[in-house]
Amino acid sequence: MSLRPLPPPGRCRVMGVLNLTPDSFSDGGLHAEPRQAVEAAVAMVEQGAGLIDVGAVSTRPGAEPVPPEAEWERLAPVLGPLRSAVDVPLSLVAESFSGPIAIRLLAKKEFDFAPSVLCATFCKSPLPVLSRLAGYMPEKLFGSHALSRTVVDLWVTGSGAEPELVGKAQELLHRVAPETFKRRIGIVDDIDVSAELKTVEAPLLYIQATRDRVVFADSGAEIVKQAQNIRLEKVDGSHMILQTRPEKCAELIIEHILGTRFSDSSQTSSSAGGISQ
Repeated sequence: MSLRPLPPPGRCRVMGVLNLTPDSFSDGGLHAEPRQAVEAAVAMVEQGAGLIDVGAVSTRPGAEPVPPEAEWERLAPVLGPLRSAVDVPLSLVAESFSGPIAIRLLAKKEFDFAPSVLCATFCKSPLPVLSRLAGYMPEKLFGSHALSRTVVDLWVTGSGAEPELVGKAQELLHRVAPETFKRRIGIVDDIDVSAELKTVEAPLLYIQATRDRVVFADSGAEIVKQAQNIRLEKVDGSHMILQTRPEKCAELIIEHILGTRFSDSSQTSSSAGGISQ
């Protein structure tokens, strides 16, 4: 791993991580109550955090899949009080399966969201046929090494990704229980938040991976069609575009949310920040 120099003073921010999950590695269960979560976020800002990442789903290997309704129930009671308690702009950065949850939140006018980002995601099920077939497929199929290699090479990282990233993705996928994998695919079958998307007023950026085999271009086109105020940016890569093209995606996200280009010497004050999902 190569270490790059830190950004110059004024362009580096501390991000606090606030998990609303019961099973995250470091703080699972500590912020399950909205009051606890808000107090923790306020403490992070007082200690110098310029960004707060709020997570409602554990991404640790083997974690149980969380249906959109459960993710919503964790986030909705927290964001309102948090918006009042912390004096930072409120933005959402949502990728993949978290996109529909972000759209539902963005439709809530009381949160007054700042510019937000949707990445390699959808407002309607991107896998309607596969998600329906998943219910009839044997669980052992989802745990096979042949399937995991296919999923990683064709759908997740793409065959042209760095060997280290491909190997890590395969390793993590092997640690996911077959029944968990199967349920995760089936969850998206009934998703349709296109009506909510039509009401979103916050400026949106949609990052589309040009070689995405999970969320096809049609899903991005549907989001652009339904949204009031949205900009589409295409980035060459596969579904895990934030992981395979981090610098390019960071440049687009910073430009969109903070209103400044990554190459500019100017930067907003360290008191400004966002909350990403």
